[in-house]
Amino acid sequence: MRDTPLPAVLTVRDFVDWSRVSLTKAYALMAAGDLFFFKVGGRRYIRRDEAKAKRLEDKPPLNLSPKVIKMSPRPALPKPVE
Repeated sequence: MRDTPLPAVLTVRDFVDWSRVSLTKAYALMAAGDLFFFKVGGRRYIRRDEAKAKRLEDKPPLNLSPKVIKMSPRPALPKPVE
């Protein structure tokens, strides 16, 4: 879904794949009124513009600087008792 252009409307599953949020989070956003959707029959659809706006709103700016992670040495295991 990332390489192809977005259609005018997305299913919830397409929105989840594209935005990389969980299905639970997508439904929570819709229930809270933070993500507009409409229903046709039993299916929910999200407009492309709404999906793009929500994705840009939720994503923090990328920090592309490399991070150094310091790891402490592993503690020694106790010697087995004989």
